[in-house]
Amino acid sequence: MAAPAAVCYTDISSKRTETEEKIMKNTMKDMMKGIALGILSVAAVIAGQMALTGVVGFHTAELAGGTALAFLFYYTIFRMCRKRREANAEKNG
Repeated sequence: MAAPAAVCYTDISSKRTETEEKIMKNTMKDMMKGIALGILSVAAVIAGQMALTGVVGFHTAELAGGTALAFLFYYTIFRMCRKRREANAEKNG
């Protein structure tokens, strides 16, 4: 049985500059803020739906909650597409 081929790994591609590290940290912070904001938004919709249930009834509250969640969903999709377009425009010059 032959020995495996020797592989030379230089680790050049995995080294990052200080600027790249800062950009990555800022990007991660922005992503975490977005996730937290999304979770809080859904919690607020649920709380509002529960409050409306006592005032106007279950079906009306369910309709309002569903409408608000649909708005948040489509807002997220459109925002994601817009940010991707802006990033591509910035990258391409």
